[in-house]
Formats: sequence, C-alpha cells, structure tokens
Amino acid sequence: MRIELLLIISCIVFSCESQNIDKADCFQPNMTDTVFIGYEPINIDKINSKYDDYNSYEGIIITMKDLLIFSTNRNSFGDNFDIVSYSLEITSDYSRYDTSIFKYYVEEDTMFCKILHELNTEHNENGPYIQLIDFTPEDYFPGHDSLLIFLTRDESGDQDIICRKYSHKNYYDDYSSLENEFRNLSILNSAFDDGYVSISSDLKKLFFCSNRTGNFDIYQLNSEVNSNIYNVLYNDNAYHIEEINQLNSDKEDKCPFFKWNLMVFASNRDGGFGGYDLYYSFFLDNEWTVPINFGAKINSEYDEFRPISIDSNIMIFSSNRPCGKGGFDLYIVRITDNKK
Repeated sequence: MRIELLLIISCIVFSCESQNIDKADCFQPNMTDTVFIGYEPINIDKINSKYDDYNSYEGIIITMKDLLIFSTNRNSFGDNFDIVSYSLEITSDYSRYDTSIFKYYVEEDTMFCKILHELNTEHNENGPYIQLIDFTPEDYFPGHDSLLIFLTRDESGDQDIICRKYSHKNYYDDYSSLENEFRNLSILNSAFDDGYVSISSDLKKLFFCSNRTGNFDIYQLNSEVNSNIYNVLYNDNAYHIEEINQLNSDKEDKCPFFKWNLMVFASNRDGGFGGYDLYYSFFLDNEWTVPINFGAKINSEYDEFRPISIDSNIMIFSSNRPCGKGGFDLYIVRITDNKK
C-alpha cells in the first residue's frame, strides 16, 4: 500500500512537471466561508493537505450535526493512514420550481474527534463508515443515538473490516464505546484485502469490495432470515455473500457506496478517461442498471476513488489530479443532472 502510494505521488510529480500544468487552468471557486456547489468538482481546500486525503464518509450524528470523516496520512507525514473528522454543512435553496442551489460550509469538529484516539493506531485505517442503529442500553437516552463505526485496518498484513459500537447517555454527552475493542468481522474478511462497507437504508444489505478472487470486485452480504445487518454481524444469523455481477467487470471494481437506490463506485474498466473513474448504477425492480461513467466533467486522466453520495444530489470523492494541494484530495460536486 505505501509503496503504491509513493509510486502514485511520484507519477503525479512527473506528470505535472512534464505537462507544465498551470493551476490557473483548474476550476477555482471563490473560497469564501460558504461555497456554492456546481457541476465542476471543487477541491475542499479547507480540509485537504499536501499529503493523501481520501476514503471519506458523511452523515448526520447527534444534535443533527453533519460529520465528515476521512483517511489521511498527514499526521505521520506521509507514512500511515489515520481517521480525521470535520463538521460539514450542506444547504439547499428550492426557491425555484426547476432548480435548486446547493452550498457547503466546513469547520472543525469538536465532538466526534474526542474518540479518534480509539480508532487510530500505528497501522493503516481506511474506508470509514458510520451506521446509526438503535441498540441503546437501557440506562442510555432512548432512540437512534447509537452507532456502528466500520473501518479497515491492515494489522494482519491485509486490509480487514472491523467495527465497534458507540453510544451516548444523552444528547449532551460525548460518545463512549460499548465494546472494549474493535471487532474483526470474520464473516466478511478473507486472506486478501476487504473494505469499504456501505449499508442499505433498510439495513438488510451490506456492500463491500474484496480482491479475494484476484481483481477487486463488489460483494453483497444478505441475511437469509430477512434480519437487519446488525443481527447478522453480532448474533451470527444465517447469511450469504455474493458477487454483484451486474456491477463488476474483468478489471478492478472497488469503493462501493450505496444510498437510497444509487450505487456509486470506482473502476479502471475499459472505456474510461484514464486511471480509475467513477461510475453509478441504480437498483430498480430488484435489478442493477448497467453502470454508467460520470463523464469528463467529474472524471480525469488520473485516479478518482471512494465516491460517496449525499441524497443523490451531491457527491464527495478523492482524486490525485494536479489541481489539488498534493497527493489525493477530497472534492465535492453536484450530480443531480449528471445521472440520466
């Protein structure tokens, strides 16, 4: 992993020097406190670094706070990856019947950051994902104020999916762990690299990717008794894992993220713009539509990874394109009208 990243960074430096790219040619928004989100990817300048920043997740946790967490190797000056957190606010204005305006604002996170020391180790932590779910202890505040934190760690030599339960006693308390340590999800993991968990809104399906058969492919964990994923993972309910052949190709297909009925993922399949591109597919009538490339406005000749969608309108992804601050950076873009 580290050797590959060093090679990628070296390629970027060489490419920038050989093409003599002027950042003035890149799309640069007016970086005020609040930034409007359009159909050109915007570098989330306020949170990126000269190191690699990627593999993000965005979601609402306590006090209706929008949390943006992602992996970065800035803390170790380019060595191993840790999880960091920020507060992200996305607003929209539906003042016209035929359009809407989206904008975002980023600031420091002051709450979730208090548990980051329990997530991060001297190993690589990647692909964070949070699932709100109600397993709240009786002496805690009732309701969906408990969560499962998923991420991958390469302590065993390959990337394994791990998770841990957290909750808080009321809306004014910090999160505290309900388990002594992260749980290795052996039903998902193999002797190869496994990662990038994403869960359907009905909590009945879990998606991830793995290179257990050679190339990276996208997989799906299903309960055989129609139970939610929490019961499958923690109570050993009957389950089965299958490849999603409609999404996979003979190349690398990875970083799946599923929300509502939209799957977004990264692939270096033939027909792209170079490196890894971002694709999307809809789950309609129990079938996946043929994956479609997001196109040249979003994809580049470089690598685009780990897309996450926000209400099917906004997408955050990582890219090592030369318009960034260095290495992989996080970008945000509107996708409402990109999907046909």
